[in-house]
Amino acid sequence: MKKKTAIVSVLLGVLLIGIVSAGLLDYFGKIEGSVEVSGPVFYLDNTDIMDDDSFSLKLNDDDVSGSWFQLKSDETSSKEFFSESLGVDNDFYPQDFEIVLDAKAIGLNESLNESGSVYITIFITQESGSVRKILCNTILIGIRDTKDYHAICTVDGNGMSDMASTDRLKLLLNDGSPSDAHVRVNLGTSRIEVTAQ
Repeated sequence: MKKKTAIVSVLLGVLLIGIVSAGLLDYFGKIEGSVEVSGPVFYLDNTDIMDDDSFSLKLNDDDVSGSWFQLKSDETSSKEFFSESLGVDNDFYPQDFEIVLDAKAIGLNESLNESGSVYITIFITQESGSVRKILCNTILIGIRDTKDYHAICTVDGNGMSDMASTDRLKLLLNDGSPSDAHVRVNLGTSRIEVTAQ
């Protein structure tokens, strides 16, 4: 009987030590892993949120209005896109922008090996749309057949870290194609991705 009691006591002791050890490991243990965080994505949209015939940038929502728009080199007008007020107040990580345009150049002279191009500028604006500062600008070149064309817009300085909570982003697109050509941009996948530097 003493042997059975001793064995049961030893087993209960081992079980109790195991439970306590598991509890301590859970409390004092170190958990390791990695997390991938994606920056915001702004999709080009045909909706006019500024009441000035501009277009909009929809934050993290690819359900956009419209199907395409056209940039023409012989027009002095450009296409402007505004986000809603971002609610960011002086606290944003250093960033660059990747611009993706689902585009096609139309009217190119193939015998001259022409291609389309788009001038891209990204601004911070006040809620009214008045420009506060230019974040970056770049040119997207080599546009021919319909596909996603990518450009990186590198931000110098403090970028969006000094934004007021009511500020917006503005995207300005101008056609830089040869004079008889133009660029057609499809909506739905055309976007701006904010990336960490």
